[in-house]
Amino acid sequence: MKYQLVLQFPEELFSDLDWIADIEDRLDESLNDAEVDGHDFGSGEINILIHTNNPVRTFDVVRTILKDSDLFEHLKVAYRDISGEQYTCLWPQDLQYFSIK
Repeated sequence: MKYQLVLQFPEELFSDLDWIADIEDRLDESLNDAEVDGHDFGSGEINILIHTNNPVRTFDVVRTILKDSDLFEHLKVAYRDISGEQYTCLWPQDLQYFSIK
């Protein structure tokens, strides 16, 4: 896969790690041309990592899964080339800067 798509949430939204596993399972079942690569957390954020060849199309699938949840309003999404460091912001539309702490 060529890109890493990152779904970032504030850590305080999750009372336990079972929620993250549930989201990862739902995403993994729904993504045909992408693969959930796990998650990391710390510094006040939780990141779900997805490998994909088409980050925009993959985010469209993610959006349909999460759009009706309380998580969606807190979601930040960006992607980078697997070997790169520079992120391209996808969501919210006015997001100017993205990083993983």
